[in-house]
Amino acid sequence: MSSGISRAAQGVMGLPAYLPRYDLETNLRAAGSDLLLAPALAADRLSRALDRTMRDREDLGVSVQSVGESLYSDYNAAGSMRPRAASLWQGAFSAVPERERRMSTGGNLYLAAASGSVSDVATTSAPYVLIDTPVPFLQLTFSGLTTFYSKPINLSSNPTRSLLNAIETGTMLHFAFIAESPEILRGTELDWLYSASYDAWREDCLDAQTRYRTLLDLAEGTRPVDHGRTEDGTAGWLVYENGLTVLVNYGAASRILEGVTVPPMDFAYVMREVD
Repeated sequence: MSSGISRAAQGVMGLPAYLPRYDLETNLRAAGSDLLLAPALAADRLSRALDRTMRDREDLGVSVQSVGESLYSDYNAAGSMRPRAASLWQGAFSAVPERERRMSTGGNLYLAAASGSVSDVATTSAPYVLIDTPVPFLQLTFSGLTTFYSKPINLSSNPTRSLLNAIETGTMLHFAFIAESPEILRGTELDWLYSASYDAWREDCLDAQTRYRTLLDLAEGTRPVDHGRTEDGTAGWLVYENGLTVLVNYGAASRILEGVTVPPMDFAYVMREVD
């Protein structure tokens, strides 16, 4: 983002490109907007900053947020279209030589493929997309190369379902906390942290992480190789190459999957012999 119009990306009509703000309570456009920094300038700034930092501290890593989840064109005469903008971000990101020291947000492929870890990765499809069965493509394809973290479980509209979505897709759990009461954030640009009280979520977070840790220990050293859903979409499974099969039940009643009774809105697992 930038406050200087001369440094902003340009839209098709040659006017400065803005990123509008939205009120999270009403989902309506709020007053004020942010200028979008020209991709070439933004990538150059990131590259220079990383070069200076890495020169002095070779043990540091880098985490980028907005560039990993949004990509836009610049219609300036010397600007960059989306493919070129993606290439610029990739080049700047490579200033950190080791993949394990790179982290991005959003899961967009142009940075996710070069990241050691990615946060805020989608674990289900958007409801307005016409599909038969959601497939955890990133998780299956890049398992062993990149670690994927879910969107904050505690900030979703249905935390239990979000937790199950993460487990079904082999995605690491991600929570977002603040030490103070979220009330202090009301009316600020951080009011999206409306359910981030550490005290309120501590026990639930520990319980979820402890139960998931059991699955991770069993799956250590292996990768997911198969995923599926029942015809009615109320249950799913994820199979690891060592035979670990994770079973998830989204229904309101217990269900038998792979010979195992899975409680409602819960998960279970079974170890199968591998040929």
